[in-house]
Amino acid sequence: MPPVLTLPLTGNAASRKPRDCGSQRAPVTYSVRGARAAMNAGRSSRRLARVPGLSADLHAAVRQSGLAKCSDLLTLTTLELVDRLDLYLEEVEDVLEAVAAAVAPQPRTALQLLQSKAAGPRPLRTGLPALDAHLGGGLRAGGVTEVVGPAGMGKTQLCLALAARALVDGSGSAARVLYVDNERSFQPARLVQLLRMLVSHGAPAVDPEELAARVCVVQPASWEEYEHCLPTLETEMLQQPASLIVVDSIAAPARAHFGRDRLMQRQDALAAQAGHMHVHACKHCACTST
Repeated sequence: MPPVLTLPLTGNAASRKPRDCGSQRAPVTYSVRGARAAMNAGRSSRRLARVPGLSADLHAAVRQSGLAKCSDLLTLTTLELVDRLDLYLEEVEDVLEAVAAAVAPQPRTALQLLQSKAAGPRPLRTGLPALDAHLGGGLRAGGVTEVVGPAGMGKTQLCLALAARALVDGSGSAARVLYVDNERSFQPARLVQLLRMLVSHGAPAVDPEELAARVCVVQPASWEEYEHCLPTLETEMLQQPASLIVVDSIAAPARAHFGRDRLMQRQDALAAQAGHMHVHACKHCACTST
């Protein structure tokens, strides 16, 4: 007879009947490793209370553990979760599988991708025919576009032009634009001028100033404020979705805050912010940063 390891149980686990270890468990559909890798893309910000597929008892155990987000749970090892959740190993595996299903990207067929692309929102035109043709019609909704170039090349002007185009093209659906102005370079008069130009050249007959009122401008005073800016914009997005998010710029405040001595910390911080932008872009809006 093989040796038996007996573990003293306390709390919730002591009062539950152990699962029949001889029963066959369903095959794991979602990879926990894939879920942990997905944290880099910002998917793990989902709250554990919203994860489907868990029984009431497992939801209660997660709630009592103090873990709030999927990322909080995925950063712990399986044995750490056994202790933290006060659950059996099999139950912890059930929790991990449910979280993986909610966080890890799900595979789709080529036909599904083609159909979703055809049914999705149209690309956002830049107003530059050659660039739009190169981009396949414009900036792709659901993606993040980075505009790079030396100072004075017109990156901010392009951002303003994109904001104006998003407002005019989405005027029928009351589209909004969220504009994060890190360098205090936002020019409201220039935006209204661009809106008037678009309206006068055959765009829908709308009031340019009414369109300008649909632009929400945020001007963080420091890198710390900017770090908390995109996550807190989720409330704005829930109240009324935006068709475009502009961050102008993300590189300059990062360089000013981290300097040249903390390059790795700067790259990690920029990657985290890119993850937040990708989460917002997945909600069918375009994100642009300089």
